[in-house]
Amino acid sequence: MKQLSCAFCFIFLFLLPGCSIRARNPHEKPVILPPADEWAVQPGFYVEVDTQGYEFPTAIAFVPEPGPNPKDPLYFVTELRGKIKVITNDRTVYTFADDFGVFKPLQELPHEHAQNGLVSVCLAPEQGYVFVTFAYQKNMTIHNSIIRFQTPPITFATSPTSYVEFKQIFDQDATAYAHQIGHCQVVGNTLYVGVGDAWRSEEAQSLDSTNGKVLRMTLDGEPLPDNPFFQDGNFDLSANYIWAYGFRNPFGLVAADDSLYVAENGLATDRFLKLEAGQNYLWDGSDWSIGARADMVFYPSIGPVQVDYYDETLSLFPQSYSDKFYVATFGDPTRPAGIVMIDYNMVEDRLMTVPTEFMSYRGQAGGLGNSVIGLAFGHDGLYFAPLYSSPDGLNYVFRVGYDPLRDHTKTLSDQDPYLLMNRKGCFGCHQLDGQGGTMGPPLDRDGLVTRIQARVNSPEYARAIANLEKDDSEPFASYTTARQEVMKAKGMEQVGIWVKYHILEPRFDNPFAQMPSLGLSEQEAEIIADELLKPKRWELADPVDMAAYRIRGQIDSRFLPLRYRHLLFAFAVGILLASATFGVVLVIIKHRH
Repeated sequence: MKQLSCAFCFIFLFLLPGCSIRARNPHEKPVILPPADEWAVQPGFYVEVDTQGYEFPTAIAFVPEPGPNPKDPLYFVTELRGKIKVITNDRTVYTFADDFGVFKPLQELPHEHAQNGLVSVCLAPEQGYVFVTFAYQKNMTIHNSIIRFQTPPITFATSPTSYVEFKQIFDQDATAYAHQIGHCQVVGNTLYVGVGDAWRSEEAQSLDSTNGKVLRMTLDGEPLPDNPFFQDGNFDLSANYIWAYGFRNPFGLVAADDSLYVAENGLATDRFLKLEAGQNYLWDGSDWSIGARADMVFYPSIGPVQVDYYDETLSLFPQSYSDKFYVATFGDPTRPAGIVMIDYNMVEDRLMTVPTEFMSYRGQAGGLGNSVIGLAFGHDGLYFAPLYSSPDGLNYVFRVGYDPLRDHTKTLSDQDPYLLMNRKGCFGCHQLDGQGGTMGPPLDRDGLVTRIQARVNSPEYARAIANLEKDDSEPFASYTTARQEVMKAKGMEQVGIWVKYHILEPRFDNPFAQMPSLGLSEQEAEIIADELLKPKRWELADPVDMAAYRIRGQIDSRFLPLRYRHLLFAFAVGILLASATFGVVLVIIKHRH
């Protein structure tokens, strides 16, 4: 019985963790940041969660004069798969409308062919109209459409009383993934909407197609007689609706100071421009055409999405942040998503300064998993919605406010390593956390440290350094002390010193280095080096917790999956209990005999 008990204890200790501790992948990150802490903003600002409970949110629109009651609507949020959410003053999230035929893909995001659906919402307060733009499937093709929902004027409501669809405007034109209908704007009694070219650049130049255009119509979906190409009142004639043409994907559309402005997605470049009636903006399938009529060209691409304008009458931010356009950016492999400020002078019709990052993603999601797509100014701050969920699995609408006494965990400044690397074009050649180019080696910490240590500790490196000591030309003569520092240091200190000097002057220890000199100061080089080499959050966790975590991971990776260990545990316990019972019975029988 003693042997049996010991065996039972051994099996029990081996199997019990499978049912008392959640199984974890040994490479899983056990620390998840609070969702607002994944965003870096300008100094003095903060980010906080406003609401949650969305799936692929795409646009935000605020009620200009919300009612005073807790359940009065405050803002609307659209979701890509067809739900319209309305958020009340007390931050309750209601489904305003659903299931009105929005396109449903065979494969979900991030698959590129899933980039269709419900993308925009705009309001006509005096009439109580809620307009949404979306794509739907008609037989074997995808088409654009607009729906107008009716609610009480001014204050709106959490559900519509009726709706009207403007399908007939787009019936003759099929659309395509990502290049579908975009954002809408209500200006007085007029509705404007941007429409992508459906991946057919020739249609952007044709007045017989609604694709690649900005359209203008009444709030009843009728063409306006003063449109530049108006011929008659025929709903089926595309030219009647066209306000401007020659666009690839004019997704961002905003009205400001009695004018319309477009933020457009190009190929490798994007553009921002003031819209003029009847003009051809020259998209012909090339990046040169994107730059031809632009007020601002973004290179590399930032993926502009929803745009809003902040004027000083809102009194939310300091004066230096007013009278600017704020553009939500989808991001690309070389630049994290975020919000960009455009300082555009409406009197002179030109940019006054270089666009500035207002907010940038600094979280755990790689690639494009952090894309900002919804953006709007509310009554107490700037609201934004990322398309994808945070690492905790939830989708949020965030609010950016200003309070210099309230510290945010991450800020953008001249000392920001990501801002420095972006400005110097580092991500055009190198990848970091899955983002960036592939011409140079990736900058992720583990691989970077391994490569550097292998190099600086090799006999070949020592011989190369010895040869450079004989060279009194530049830059080698100026970096003699730097090379000596590298050779004397050990471990991570040695790696850090090498990275700093390599950033300052890539040829300091290698005459054949292809990386250009970035013109950074020593302090800036140290900031970047520290960021690239800092331990990950999970490496700084409690050693005891991490030891248990690693053991757990080894068990998970080497033995049966958790669900089967449960069965094995139950089976083993059953056998052991049966054996113990049988042993007790035998002892009793022997004792009686």
